[in-house]
This record gives sequence, structure tokens and C-alpha cells, in this order.
Amino acid sequence: MAPFLTNKLFSFTGHFSFNFSFFHTFCKGQGKSHTFDIKSVLFASLFALSFFIVGCKEKKQPLNLPSYPVGYIPFSEELDDAKFQLCNDSVIVENGGRKSAYKGGVKGILKYFQPIIDSLAYQKKGEDGYLTVRFLMNCKGEKDRFRTLAISRKYKPKEFSEKLSLPVIEAVKKMDGWQVAMFNGQPYDSYNMLTFKIKDGQIVDIIP
Repeated sequence: MAPFLTNKLFSFTGHFSFNFSFFHTFCKGQGKSHTFDIKSVLFASLFALSFFIVGCKEKKQPLNLPSYPVGYIPFSEELDDAKFQLCNDSVIVENGGRKSAYKGGVKGILKYFQPIIDSLAYQKKGEDGYLTVRFLMNCKGEKDRFRTLAISRKYKPKEFSEKLSLPVIEAVKKMDGWQVAMFNGQPYDSYNMLTFKIKDGQIVDIIP
């Protein structure tokens, strides 16, 4: 092996050091017969070097993840009522999807929205997709933290005209008849939602 290469492989400043000539002389000076295994030394050197390189790398910063669970609706000063309080924000159940979540079930929801659907003058060819309104209701039946999500029929993010979305959102906010989530006779805070299927700018179905 070339002296230059040998020197590079066996010397790591301040951390790990090998000296081939010294090591060889020392072994001979002990009066013992040694077969010097250069491959073993090379392997040990490279192994030590790997630790040296890893130790010099900059440590990765931990991810700054939100402390609330997935699906949680945090309070917003711009959107929400500061007076609205949850009874127990550590236990919030999903009330949406249950037919009993709204008084009268699906038929009651459709009956409530029918006049609103009839009054919507907005129509636009190709304005298709889904508009979901989700909100929190506490154990007292009070509602707040309304949020919307709009997607196309291909499930990509979308924006509907305010002529369509605003009347729908306001109608959901004014809705009475939502049932407080109950379990073993105990009322709970809950998430509720409605999804409106849109075709050509018109509401053609409502999915609780």
C-alpha cells in the first residue's frame, strides 16, 4: 500500500489514531511472531471513521407537530366566539354520520334545507363537487368553530362561489335540532358535519 494512503487511513486527528510503523515495531519488540493482518486494521479503521463522521453530522431538529389530535378544530380569534366553551376537550366524539344526530334524521335535514335550496339562484355549468361544513357542539348543545372543506368530484381542493357557499354555511349555523351526543346517559362534546353534493352549482344531495 502506498505510504500516503496508509497514513491517511490510519490517522484521524484528535479522535482515532493508528501508526503502522510503530505498531509493527512494537509487535516485533515483544519477541513474538505476528502475522500482520492489514485487512483487519483497515476494517477497524473504517468502522471507527464511520462513527467519527456520524458524530460530526448536524443533529436533526425534532418535528414541531401540533399537540392536538387529528381532526381537532382549534380556536380561532378571527372566526370563533370566545364565549363558546367545551365541557371536556380531551373527550370529543364524532356525532356526524348518525341518523339520530339531527332531530328527524336525514328527512329532517332535507326538509330544513329544501327552502334554502329552492331559493339559491346560483347556477354554473361544471361547478361540481362536495362542500363539507364541520363544527363543534358542546355537551350543552351550543355550536361553534364552523369550518368548511371543498373538493372537486376528483377529490382535489376546490373553491366554490360565495353565492353558493355562504348561504349554505349560514344555514348550517342557524340549524336547530342537533342532538347532544350521549353515551351511558352522559352528554359529550361532539363533532358534527354535513356534506353537500354540488352539480352545476346546485345542491343535489346532502350527506350527514
